[in-house]
Amino acid sequence: MKLYLPIAFLSLLLIACGGSKTLTTQTIQDGKLKKVLTFQGDSSKHKLVKEEIFAEGDRKVSELNFKNGMLNGQSANYWENGKMKDENTFVNGKKNGVFKKYDSKGRLLIAGEMKDGMKNGLWTTWYDETQKEEERSYKNDLLEGEYSYWFIDGSLKKIEFYEGGKKIKETIYQ
Repeated sequence: MKLYLPIAFLSLLLIACGGSKTLTTQTIQDGKLKKVLTFQGDSSKHKLVKEEIFAEGDRKVSELNFKNGMLNGQSANYWENGKMKDENTFVNGKKNGVFKKYDSKGRLLIAGEMKDGMKNGLWTTWYDETQKEEERSYKNDLLEGEYSYWFIDGSLKKIEFYEGGKKIKETIYQ
């Protein structure tokens, strides 16, 4: 037995589930920069889904994703050579998830976790791809727990301990 739904009912269902899935773009030239905005349906702010900025030669400078007018999803900025400069994840306009920052050669410099726009969890910085410079933990944007520093040769330089953003102990190594 086949079930047929009237076209009017299907149209109402489509509108109720998000409406038009048609993507439209708008390009804005501002001096040497070109901004490409992608909208779902019309070009109202709350329907913006992506913003890309390009420099001369169509070199991508940044990419931001949106949902309901707020930053949502992956975002990235790029160096002049096209390598990624940094990347973030947003949920409802706030940084949530992994943050990474790279040098112009593409080497990871900083990595950490964000939650509700604040540093939470382990954050690490590197001298180069293999040697850590610092490693620290955050809770609600405040240092919490061990904070370790290394010399560029890999030997331990210093360890600090924090509670609620306040240093409670420090050990220095020579």
